[in-house]
Amino acid sequence: MNEEPIDCSDLRMLINRLVEWCDSLLKFISEKLGEEAVGEAMERVIDEVYRPRFEGLRSMTYKELVDYYYRSFRARNYEFTVIEEKDKIVFVITRCTTGGKLIEEGKAGRTCNKWPWSFDEINFPYYCTHTYFFNKLWSELGVPIRVKPEQPGRLCRYIFFKT
Repeated sequence: MNEEPIDCSDLRMLINRLVEWCDSLLKFISEKLGEEAVGEAMERVIDEVYRPRFEGLRSMTYKELVDYYYRSFRARNYEFTVIEEKDKIVFVITRCTTGGKLIEEGKAGRTCNKWPWSFDEINFPYYCTHTYFFNKLWSELGVPIRVKPEQPGRLCRYIFFKT
């Protein structure tokens, strides 16, 4: 994997604003339409925005897929380690600069109820619910990735299963 430094400061500022924008919109949806609508909105966004991109992941080799996410996480300045096991590679994210930043700054909207899309957790960050829908779409498309948000913003695992 390429270890060359990546200067993405302008990109990070843009990503930070988009993350805050998404979270603010999800809080508004919850307040105006009810929390159930947050899940419906996220499902629609994932389907309309991410489905076309994730369909492209199917044509990548395993190495290309892992490298794509590795570069993506580095560009977003995530703190993470990579663990290679016999049947998978795991990216253990210990500091997330998107949902984690919202949590650190006390800005994250959070669930009041348990939902499948909040991993049956109360107080789960709305922004981090995208991981549930990512898992669902990856599974549907046959892309060998799963996200396991153990402590949203502080400990998430992206698991790349070897096929």
